[in-house]
Amino acid sequence: MLLQGVVAAAMVSMVGLVASAWVRSPAELAAEAKPPTPTVLTAAVVFKKLTRNTIFRGTFAASGTVSFTPKTALAPDGAAGSNTSGVSVVTAVKVKVGQQVKAGKVLAEVAYRPVFALPGKIPAIRDLAEGDVGRDVAELQRGLATLGYGRGSDRLGIFGSGTAFAVRRFYAAIGYPVPTQASGTRPADANGGSNNDAKAPSKARIGNEKSSGTKKVVMMPASEVMYVPSPQVTVTRMAGRVGDKAGSPLITLSTNGLRLQGHLDPGMKGAVKVGQAVEVLDEASGKARKGKIDKIGQLVTPRTGQDGSTATHGGDKGNQSGDGQSPQADGGTPYIPVDISPTSGNWAVNLADQDVRITAYADVSDGKVLAVPEGAITTTANGAASVMVVGPGGLHHRVAVTPGGSADGLVAVNPATSQDLREGDQVVVGR
Repeated sequence: MLLQGVVAAAMVSMVGLVASAWVRSPAELAAEAKPPTPTVLTAAVVFKKLTRNTIFRGTFAASGTVSFTPKTALAPDGAAGSNTSGVSVVTAVKVKVGQQVKAGKVLAEVAYRPVFALPGKIPAIRDLAEGDVGRDVAELQRGLATLGYGRGSDRLGIFGSGTAFAVRRFYAAIGYPVPTQASGTRPADANGGSNNDAKAPSKARIGNEKSSGTKKVVMMPASEVMYVPSPQVTVTRMAGRVGDKAGSPLITLSTNGLRLQGHLDPGMKGAVKVGQAVEVLDEASGKARKGKIDKIGQLVTPRTGQDGSTATHGGDKGNQSGDGQSPQADGGTPYIPVDISPTSGNWAVNLADQDVRITAYADVSDGKVLAVPEGAITTTANGAASVMVVGPGGLHHRVAVTPGGSADGLVAVNPATSQDLREGDQVVVGR
């Protein structure tokens, strides 16, 4: 019985203890109903140069390009009309994308025949041979002369024995059989027509028109020469690999390097200016580059077709074509073009066609200044501005300041004396 009494007493005590945990006195209830102690939000005073950032997108493109697609090919031994397969296959690639090459360099092989660059501005539109006369002959002569292969006693614009000898020397130097054709014959030109068309410009022939038989004359096939306006160019694209059918275009060269054009939202006009520093971020690689704004253009609204595609213009130029057009915004979105150059050197060729993020920096302050968050400044009805500084022990005191420029949520402030406000001080920004 005694044991049962002890157990019962213990149980009563436990119930009382549990019940007391749920019972609150009036004083306790009143204390719990009070609002929590207010939290003061603070931020540190900083000492830095303030800059305003403007972010927009941009695209790299070649400032001037020349592309080349061989539409025919000679036989490997250089004989015109001997390659009857009708297939132009890439048999060698001699350069890499991003490589700078000089005139006379063999860029690739098609059907074991070379494709090379010569200085010139007009694309080759026909095969040239001994006896031909025209401006295109003069262009060939000038191009070979820049490499040290003069035309001898030939007059400018006339493909005579001196020009033929220059062609022979050039092909010997690059290691390929000199191209030839039977005297008095004219293979199809680069556009598929006959070079015997008397109405075609610059296609007069002298000397060999009356020749017949199997005599071979030296020629310069349009399928092998790529004229470029610069003595040194950069390979921006190679469309074919060894064994592939020669694509269209097979080779694209940049004649003036890459250009970067930003597309600034028209609503941000005035946010950037010529000479302003920018950072160009290639998000694919994470690499940032420095540049500056060279030119700000007028509003551009690309035309779009009914299907929403941006209108473009082009035409068949035979083997070779060139362009220097500016990048176009997709979808007809209006933009303000902003041309940007690198701070030093040239843009890397591997950036061609890359879409990048451009950040333009505008100085708000001449140098480093004291700055606080915008929310820290209080202004009275008479325009007096001040900040509340949290001192030792949590004591607050107000400091009068003169606000300056603002950027990225910070405002430059100038206290009455330097002792009133210092870098690292805590100021109230909210409660």
